[in-house]
Amino acid sequence: MKNFDKMVNAISISRDSDIPFLLVGNPGFGKTTVVHAWAKQNGYHVEEIMGSSFSRDEVLGYMVNVNGSLEMLEPFWYKRIKKLSDEGTKSVLFIDELSTTGGDVQSSLLRLIFERTIGNGEKLPEGTVVMSAANYKANLPGYCDVSSPALNRFCIINLEESSLETMVDDYVINEMPTPKIPKFGTISSEKMPEVREKIGLTLKKIFTKYSSGDDAGNVLNPCNHNLQIYDIENDTNTKRLANFISGRCLNFLLRVLVSIAKSDIQEIEPLVHGVVEGLIGAGTNTFPSETTQAAYISFATDSFVEDITKIRKFVKFNTAPAYEETTVKLVEEVKTIASSSNIDELFENIRRNVEYNPEEKEQIVADVNQLAAAIKIQGRNFTKKYMNDAFFKSVCDYIANVYAPFAKKVKIDRTVSDYVRYYLRKIEKNNVEAA
Repeated sequence: MKNFDKMVNAISISRDSDIPFLLVGNPGFGKTTVVHAWAKQNGYHVEEIMGSSFSRDEVLGYMVNVNGSLEMLEPFWYKRIKKLSDEGTKSVLFIDELSTTGGDVQSSLLRLIFERTIGNGEKLPEGTVVMSAANYKANLPGYCDVSSPALNRFCIINLEESSLETMVDDYVINEMPTPKIPKFGTISSEKMPEVREKIGLTLKKIFTKYSSGDDAGNVLNPCNHNLQIYDIENDTNTKRLANFISGRCLNFLLRVLVSIAKSDIQEIEPLVHGVVEGLIGAGTNTFPSETTQAAYISFATDSFVEDITKIRKFVKFNTAPAYEETTVKLVEEVKTIASSSNIDELFENIRRNVEYNPEEKEQIVADVNQLAAAIKIQGRNFTKKYMNDAFFKSVCDYIANVYAPFAKKVKIDRTVSDYVRYYLRKIEKNNVEAA
């Protein structure tokens, strides 16, 4: 599923690089579906704003008269994602059908995308991922459009199928796969100057070849400012939309290429090709033919793929198992036992040992690990039964104050310790709220 992987990687790269991405394609290509699948896989909430259905006030907020003075009320969608953020859940703000809007609504959406603020100046919660989608102009009525300067502030990702046969494979025969979310490493600040120079020199090589080379026909002409606005109004190409070269796009390109280099994405050529096309693919709009433009994009893609391969030697990945992976592994290892465990008996063993045999730490650790997994599976009955149990707090205190240091001392996985403490504290919180 070429488009599926392209969209999944685009969302992940946008989150890492903090660059706004615009998914462009014909209607019915699964843009909304993939955004929801990515969000579910990452534990994000999805908040959708449909460009064709929202008013300016619904996007940025409502002006109301309060005791003779005007105040702006926050829009409902913003209240939802702010509340979720306060509770620890991040959101994907998905702005769909951007190209079907106009006037105040589109201006409001673009402000939200680029400035990440609503009408009263409040910013989107930290960690909110903003993704946008649009259709090609040929799919829309004549009055629908997005200006080329606005498009120049996006990394455009074109979505297309190579044939009707592949569409049948992707949307009929094959089930939608679970998104494979890329992992990201880091590049030290000491290495970043070398990375910037490498990508900068490659850009100079590309621009030299296509502005003065004998085989290029002088197709890049940055001195002709009249040609640096992409002619979107007369664009009838329903297959792809490219961006013109600007200083902003060059900076975006650097940040996106670095993000790709930091990722564990293996098949990077299609993604790099899409990014090159979506950030500098239109050049300065002086290509004599589509063939020349395609050759320019391919040459740039090959050059940047080579750069990324070299840059990856600077990338450091965290080799410690992810928190979620460790938690899943813990539960899976004891699932068979835990699902049939007598929770009452486990709890009584911990209770007895904490009170009378605190030196039996190894046994307490084993029981707590098994109890944690058993609660994970049978938690509702356990919580209900011990909701008002006064001794429960002492067990939680033991977990927080004794178990964790002991687990560290005997070199038990500290992530497991954190998991156990988190889960039992959560139950303790339920008890307090119920009281």
